[in-house]
Amino acid sequence: AEKALAMQRKAVGEVHPTICSALADLGDILVHLGETDKGLDLLRQADAVLPARRDMLRARRQLVSSLLQEQLPDWTASPCHGGMSMWMRLPDPMSSALSAAASRMGLVIPAGPRFGVDGTLERFIRVPFTQPEERLHESVTVLAQAWRNVTGAGTPDAHALVV
Repeated sequence: AEKALAMQRKAVGEVHPTICSALADLGDILVHLGETDKGLDLLRQADAVLPARRDMLRARRQLVSSLLQEQLPDWTASPCHGGMSMWMRLPDPMSSALSAAASRMGLVIPAGPRFGVDGTLERFIRVPFTQPEERLHESVTVLAQAWRNVTGAGTPDAHALVV
């Protein structure tokens, strides 16, 4: 078994050394990747697939950034140099209320404290940009409406019943 494990790690390392070294600290994930041909195939294709994926994510990040700036100009983006999401600083510490409101409107977006300790990050929300462009447009529109609902900054719904 020990010899098989060593052979699997060697195979993964030969496929893509950069990815292998990045995953080395994650322990037995290398074993799981080495156990499947699909995992090895993905690693073999990394050099061909990654540039297009990076370009797609950069374009989607720019789209979400533009949409947020347009619809929620008082939010501030943290510098984002990679990854698949951006952190937005809210004008008020209302991330949990925003997350709950968005959820009621059909958009699941975790509140900032989910990523922190002891209630920190209540003034922040993590906005992913991995979905197709049409879905990103819809998501930011819902997020903006949820923010207006939470802060009371929106105009009343024209069809709202006033009692």
